Amino acid sequence: MGSSQLVILLVLLIRQVYSVCQNGDCGWKASCVNKSCECPVNYTIYSNQYDCVQNGCTQDDCLECDPQLECIRCSKFIDELTRECLDKCVGETKVISDGLLQGNVCKQTESTDSTELIIAVACGVAGGVILCIVVTLIFYCHYKHTRKKINLQQQKYKPQNMQLGNLTQIPVFDNKGFGRVKKEQKDENDVLMGSSAIDNENYNKELQKLMPQAPTLLAILNNIRSRLRSMDLNDPRVPTY
Repeated sequence: MGSSQLVILLVLLIRQVYSVCQNGDCGWKASCVNKSCECPVNYTIYSNQYDCVQNGCTQDDCLECDPQLECIRCSKFIDELTRECLDKCVGETKVISDGLLQGNVCKQTESTDSTELIIAVACGVAGGVILCIVVTLIFYCHYKHTRKKINLQQQKYKPQNMQLGNLTQIPVFDNKGFGRVKKEQKDENDVLMGSSAIDNENYNKELQKLMPQAPTLLAILNNIRSRLRSMDLNDPRVPTY
């Protein structure tokens, strides 16, 4: 006898041993007859060899169907909401022997891992939004403060104010080549007047700085002269020019 024949004989013996049943060993709708599980009319033995499946039930792993061919009992677990057959239940399991659904009825719940993932994603998104808002507010405050300074300078020194004589403060060039020297007071009626004192070294330094701007300064001076000549002597803008 060859090795292949021995394997076949061993498989047949194992099947015969496991196919032998006793009272109570058979499953849904099956009964033990002559040491094997048999099914009633309109039922056939299921692939597990101890449950019976109703003829006409087309859903996988479904053992019993209602008149609308919706599953009411599965070989393992049946979903309480969708009435689908499941290999395992993620949630609560109830064993029901009589009712709309029978057998191991599964009430599924959300996975803890998925819930934690959703919470983590929500926290990350919220943190990112808050960070963006804070950065935007800081940038806006800085921009507004800087823009306010620029606007004040433009309003104070814009050309229209100079032409209309509305300047409250005339921009002064800080020339370090000139200083102020107080005149001695001879009597109480003599008013202290300031006179210019020239520091030749600083004066030459400041002059060298202004040399590249000479064409622009001359153009401005010529423009001021032409405007001044066209004004009346009583014009309030004359002192400004």
